[in-house]
Amino acid sequence: MIKDKFKKLVSIILTLLQIFVACPCGAANLEAIGNKLAAVPTSAAISETDSDLKKDASDASYVQDMESKINKFQNMEKCDIELGATYNGKCGENCTWKLNTGDKTLTISGTGKMDDYLLDSPAPWFVYSQHIEKLKIENGVANIGNFAFSGCCNLKEIDIANSVASVGLYTFTFCLSLENITIPENITSIGNGAFLLCDSLRDVDLNFCSIDKIADETFSGCEKLNSIKNIPENVTSVGERAFFRCSKLESIVLPDSVTGIGEQAFFQCSTLKLINIPKNTKSIGIGAFYGCSALQSINIPENVTSIGKYAFAGCTSLLIVLVMGKVNVVETSVFEECTNLEVVAFYNAVTTISASAFYDCSSLHMLTFPDINKVDTIEDNAFKGCTNLSSFKLPNNTKFTYVARHTFEGCSSLSDITIPENVTHVYENAFENCSNLNKVTLNSKVTFIGNSVFKGCTSLSSIAIPNLIESIEDSSFEGCKNLSSVTLGSKVTSIGDSAFKDCTNLSSINFPTEITSIGAYAFKGCTKLSSITIPSKITFIDEGTFQDCNALTSINIPKNVKEISDNAFADCKNLTTVKVLGGLNAVGERAFANCGKLNKFEYKKSATVPAHGKEVFDKCHSLGKINVNSPKYKGNYKFCEHETDFKDFMFDISSWIQKNIVWIFATLATVVGGVNAVIGFPKFWYEHKADLIKFIKNIRHCSCCNKDPESREDSLTADLLDGNKEGDQELSAL
Repeated sequence: MIKDKFKKLVSIILTLLQIFVACPCGAANLEAIGNKLAAVPTSAAISETDSDLKKDASDASYVQDMESKINKFQNMEKCDIELGATYNGKCGENCTWKLNTGDKTLTISGTGKMDDYLLDSPAPWFVYSQHIEKLKIENGVANIGNFAFSGCCNLKEIDIANSVASVGLYTFTFCLSLENITIPENITSIGNGAFLLCDSLRDVDLNFCSIDKIADETFSGCEKLNSIKNIPENVTSVGERAFFRCSKLESIVLPDSVTGIGEQAFFQCSTLKLINIPKNTKSIGIGAFYGCSALQSINIPENVTSIGKYAFAGCTSLLIVLVMGKVNVVETSVFEECTNLEVVAFYNAVTTISASAFYDCSSLHMLTFPDINKVDTIEDNAFKGCTNLSSFKLPNNTKFTYVARHTFEGCSSLSDITIPENVTHVYENAFENCSNLNKVTLNSKVTFIGNSVFKGCTSLSSIAIPNLIESIEDSSFEGCKNLSSVTLGSKVTSIGDSAFKDCTNLSSINFPTEITSIGAYAFKGCTKLSSITIPSKITFIDEGTFQDCNALTSINIPKNVKEISDNAFADCKNLTTVKVLGGLNAVGERAFANCGKLNKFEYKKSATVPAHGKEVFDKCHSLGKINVNSPKYKGNYKFCEHETDFKDFMFDISSWIQKNIVWIFATLATVVGGVNAVIGFPKFWYEHKADLIKFIKNIRHCSCCNKDPESREDSLTADLLDGNKEGDQELSAL
């Protein structure tokens, strides 16, 4: 609805520009201005979607944009007139007009009604509008017609006779030089946009006239308006955008007869410090006081039943709000970014707290409801960024069944929270970065906690996960640096990515037997985690799962694990022993890199050696023994004298040790003693060359010095190939 009305307004402005073009002067310039104005984005055209509403409301630039275009009219070339001449004509059945170019006075005289004018059929004096500075409407004239004096940019004085009963639509729009106006007491109606964009208008005296409303856009964009006096007692409504961007208006007294304040009525009246909400008011429209950054307090009287979205958003000086009306719904973003708001009190039952209702009210520390248990819905972001809110009791009733997304995110003073018995879901980021939250009680009926739900809760020391929860979602407890005790419910089957990442005080965790997956980086940076028993049903250890767990000293890889991903145990600086109890298929890149104290890595005798990624054991300086059971090396073992001592490098090939004792001896002798020729070696070589060459190929380059085996005097590869040109040729051919 707002958008449609503004489109109509823009259409009016554009047509008005076209009329200006009809003037014999400045046509080319005006055409360019009109085209540019058509493309101006507008905050008045607030979208019916909340996101667009917020964006447009915060921009609020259409008044300035239009003004900059209209001001150019003042610099237009003057129409050719004869100085001192008089121009006249009819402007109604019994009304006439006369323009004296000597004193620049336009006089309307006669009896009865003036004509209304259309944008494509303007008033006859329009072509002389640049030469009109004074307007006198004489006694006997009954009304002022629609658009009658729009665009009279130099009009400074208006004298309206008491016989005039009505002022039409957009009558004085763009009268940029008009500074004050007194409305005769007999006026019964003033049309929409009557004084729209009267840039110099400072003082308005409504003179207790007989109007029953302040119509839509009446004073919209009158940025210098600082006084509006004597509003009649029978005014029942303040229309949409009636005082839009009246940025010098400091105070206004509305009569008790007012029952409704329209959408954006006082939008960005940035110096408005004092306004009364009349006692008979029933509704306050969307964005009614948006951006009234000087407003300090507001009392909502008892007859108010609805306060629109964004009604007080951006009122950055607002300190206290008392809502005595029967407002059941706290609408979307109604107090958003009221950064100094400290106290809000509701005197009647509230059932719904809508999305972002108190978003970023960073000073809010007291919020009261007569009965919090009457609230059945709290929507997303409702209290996000309320950094001084230290306590809040969630409703306990059968309708309140979930804590919405981001509800208390960033409430850094909130110290404890109890999830009521009927709540089953706590959604994403609900308590993220509640850095002072030290106690959380989850009821036994909770079945779901979302991503990042307690992320960054640095004071939280313990948490018990109810038995109905099956999954710990991504980043649920990431960055909970004081979390030392975690009890997982019996039905937990999965732990998401980064779930406990950087929980630096967590020393142990007991996994339920049903866990089948642990996500990437789930325990990365848990520097005090000293022991871990990987659940038996785990088949895959994800990327970085236990990276940087500096207190870990040993780890057993369960028999069902088939793959260890990249960086899974990287940077575990105190890890000394790894036992692989089953048959791995693959070990990812840098899986154990920078485990400087790792000195024992065992594959179970029944296992086969998996494919290894690059730099699996990079900088494992203490690693001296890897036990395997097969010569079928499939990976990229990167070792040299800088990383491990080859004298302790053993190959346990027990499955064929009895059959090949002689050849095994020859191979070990070559490894340990650097022997270049052993009796029977050629036979051994040709029987097992495929396996051995593949292994040799995979260690051809050292991971730290990157030397070819021929340049490594004591390397295994060099010893095996020395003096065996045939073998060297076969390896090179691979």
